[in-house]
Amino acid sequence: MKTKFQLFFIFALFIKCIFIYSQDTSTQKNSVNVSIDSNQDSSSQIDSVKVSFDTNINFSAPSSNSTKEATAGIGTIGLKFERGLIYGDVNFTVYSQNKEIIAIDSSNTTIFGSNLLIPENSSNKISNFYIRLGTKSFYKNFGDNLPTFSKKRIGLNSSFRVNNTTWIKDTLSVPTTINSFELNVDYLLLNTVLFNTNEKIKLIMSFGLATRRLGGDYGLDKNTEIRNEFLGTEKLAFNGTNFGVRLEISKFYGEMNLTSFKRSQNIAGFSGNQSIISLGLRADLTLSGKEVYPKKNKTKEPKDPTATNKLKKEKLKKQIKLEKKELKDQKKIKKLEEELKKLKNEK
Repeated sequence: MKTKFQLFFIFALFIKCIFIYSQDTSTQKNSVNVSIDSNQDSSSQIDSVKVSFDTNINFSAPSSNSTKEATAGIGTIGLKFERGLIYGDVNFTVYSQNKEIIAIDSSNTTIFGSNLLIPENSSNKISNFYIRLGTKSFYKNFGDNLPTFSKKRIGLNSSFRVNNTTWIKDTLSVPTTINSFELNVDYLLLNTVLFNTNEKIKLIMSFGLATRRLGGDYGLDKNTEIRNEFLGTEKLAFNGTNFGVRLEISKFYGEMNLTSFKRSQNIAGFSGNQSIISLGLRADLTLSGKEVYPKKNKTKEPKDPTATNKLKKEKLKKQIKLEKKELKDQKKIKKLEEELKKLKNEK
């Protein structure tokens, strides 16, 4: 119950921070729009969005089991984006070195606990899906020249993953879906440029909540007894914590995660304190993107001088008529009539 409350609290904080940032961004846009030149086309308001085609090759292994079956070797493709401080990415698995999770020794079920710990170690189906959304900071004036220890370096991200595979033990075979949700607070400890290039070195520390939910045929009521054969428990839901350190050097990255799920569940390869080491290469192709916000259409003045003059006359006549009707300032009415007279004398 306590873990669920913490999860809800951090998620609510995340949504609130994004809402506040959106309001700040909207305020900035409105202040900029006031100073737009009247000749500029203001029928739409455009924000730049950095969109990239993303490919990722990743190898992850738990410390409790270094066999090929427990090691994840995957390739993914997808898209990632950045808009101000907000970022996110979506990808799909296109390759996995393990198509199924098979227990070679029927008495050793650690392989299934390791798969629950590292869900991406799954079959190479496009249906394996991952989405992440986060904010680099809660402050608008976030930049590269911040002190090493600054609250402006604190960010937040959440991710959701769906992985499908098949668990096989002796004559038992059951399609299994693992749904994973994580919510982490990040701290950007290091953010610097690599020598005289534009490539960056980043060191990121994170801490948060992690969940696993088992589904597919494995989660059916009729398979309650089968679950004990694979994990030694009938449970389908698991909550825990995660602490991570990630080093990025240009396109390469290395990551260490320390997870902690309840020891009382007693699942080999999953329960208690477990560590995961990951290495990978992430390459992206940046695309140009623009986000358009429709606005009310405004009457554009025609380029023809004669038509422009006619349009101005009509506007002045309407304004004079309105001023007289509402019995407003007579000096202003006289001034408008003089402007109209000048326009009539122009050829």
